[in-house]
Amino acid sequence: MNILIFGPPGSGKGTYSKIISEKYNLLHISTGEILRKYENSDYINKIILSGELINDEIIFKILKDYIKKNINNKYYYKNNIIFDGFPRTYNQALYLNKYIKINIILKLNLDNELIFNRILGRKIHKKSGRIYHDIYNPSVL
Repeated sequence: MNILIFGPPGSGKGTYSKIISEKYNLLHISTGEILRKYENSDYINKIILSGELINDEIIFKILKDYIKKNINNKYYYKNNIIFDGFPRTYNQALYLNKYIKINIILKLNLDNELIFNRILGRKIHKKSGRIYHDIYNPSVL
């Protein structure tokens, strides 16, 4: 079972993806998390900070490497992936469709005011990548 989950920033894609991936033993692929941990992250960070999207060729290479590395893990198989935040463009959707059959698409809808409140209170711990929120998931530190 391959799942694609998408929605606006702050809609809960990451939270729901983690819950679903644990319950159904799916490989959780969050392009944001992968890019933050990528070994060439200085180059990636410059692109992100400029407000640009990462070039599709770079994204495809990073995803291929990540899937290949993790699919060999005994817990994951080619048809057990949840994509969180990917694809982001039409070209990426075509690419994904060429290699992996998506069985379920989940679209998260939220009121704009709630989205703004969620984003404004969000904090990311740089070393661990954990996401906190002033109200919904405060840091214990």
